[in-house]
Amino acid sequence: MKFLGNMEPILVASVSALSISVFFSQSGIDIFGLISLLLLLIWRFSPGYRPARQLPQSLIIIAAIFLLNRFISALISTNRADGLRELVKYWEILLGGLLFTCPMSNKNRMKIIAVFLLGAFFSGLTGIFQHYGMLFKTAERADGNTHPIYYAGILAFPCASAIMLLLSRDSFGKSLWRRLLIMAGILASLGGIVFSQSRGVWVAVFASCLIILFLYDRRKARIFIFSAVPALILIFSLSGELRQRATSIITSIYSEDYRGSTGNRFELWKGALMIYEKAPVFGTGVGGWDAAINRLIAEGRIKPVPVRCEAHNMFLQTLSTQGTVGFIILMAFIFILIRWGKREIMDHGGIGGYIIIWSTLLVIIGGLTENSIGLSKYLAAYCLTLGLMGGYLSKQECGPQLPGPAWK
Repeated sequence: MKFLGNMEPILVASVSALSISVFFSQSGIDIFGLISLLLLLIWRFSPGYRPARQLPQSLIIIAAIFLLNRFISALISTNRADGLRELVKYWEILLGGLLFTCPMSNKNRMKIIAVFLLGAFFSGLTGIFQHYGMLFKTAERADGNTHPIYYAGILAFPCASAIMLLLSRDSFGKSLWRRLLIMAGILASLGGIVFSQSRGVWVAVFASCLIILFLYDRRKARIFIFSAVPALILIFSLSGELRQRATSIITSIYSEDYRGSTGNRFELWKGALMIYEKAPVFGTGVGGWDAAINRLIAEGRIKPVPVRCEAHNMFLQTLSTQGTVGFIILMAFIFILIRWGKREIMDHGGIGGYIIIWSTLLVIIGGLTENSIGLSKYLAAYCLTLGLMGGYLSKQECGPQLPGPAWK
């Protein structure tokens, strides 16, 4: 029982280490993520455990179906070994759920949130320094020592969380140093996202920001946007490279061949639909993508694109590897996640529900050009954000609700 009494401080240290690791270390995610999961499971099944929050039963069921389908898909895959290896990363879903429901004190949860934002600050700062060649070798695209797309995608989660904390009336931002940390986290993470030149993440952040902020509080949304947009215009006006990258969101559609980034994606999307056409019910199986796309290239049905490791689209990747069954399960999972966030807003107020929806929108929109959930670091950042920020009990949850949409 003494061990259980000391459980929460140990868990805080472990989840804090995980919060830093999502920005810098896959090994750290594996080590501290699994330690955190073990501690949460021990706590969950200890006598007298009382969850602070309840996950919707529909969410638990669809998560179980999602994982079961992935397992079955791996078994029927043409490359069963790769398919089963893919399953390893999905323990992060369980960690997110347990972290959301665990009765951790708000004081301790705020400590971990502060560490999460501090990690985002240093990660974003790394990208900014890479862009200007300060302390690091000048990089064509800021990458935080990982792939630029996933670097930006991971930074988008703490950026969204920090914006909600800044706009809310929550006690987390009442402390001067925490308010400074929130603002530093926003600026640094936005800088990293901009200088990563990851166009898909730019679109995902901008579109989801508009949707969520105007649902939350239109007046505050206008103030924030009218402050942020001039700053971004100034940054883009001073860099021809960034301007060219931004205009290429449109021009690359008709100017690139299959060797360019957008043209490469078009070929892969065409290939994914061909794979789906051949196996429309269950797909090729998780792990079967490489063999299927290489076969299409060898047959001359699609061009020999330079990058072919995945479909560069979460939905088409699912269609091709898991067929109609997997696609329906994925869409149901997304729908229930959005409904969960909406329910949190209606029942509790606060910012947790908004962050759940915002983070899920980032996955959806980003998933149009990347198979986002296929990367362990990205999935870890998403699940950590849902569990940590979604489960945050703000002071307003015991009183009047914050301004929000009339979802009734």
